[in-house]
Amino acid sequence: MTTEEKKLASIKVHVSEPLELELRRLAERDDRKLSDYIGMILRRHVYGHLPRASDDQEGPIRGE
Repeated sequence: MTTEEKKLASIKVHVSEPLELELRRLAERDDRKLSDYIGMILRRHVYGHLPRASDDQEGPIRGE
């Protein structure tokens, strides 16, 4: 995903007040709006966990 893609979907997430406060502090420290900061966190998490094309798709199953 590039930063040029339009943001058309909305997700409502309930968090505790202390978590919200810390997220706001981190967003401010990174000079971002809260929604942009949370979007960055989600992109890093999701795209950091996708298998790469070089990963062996037919390898052993974990735990075996």
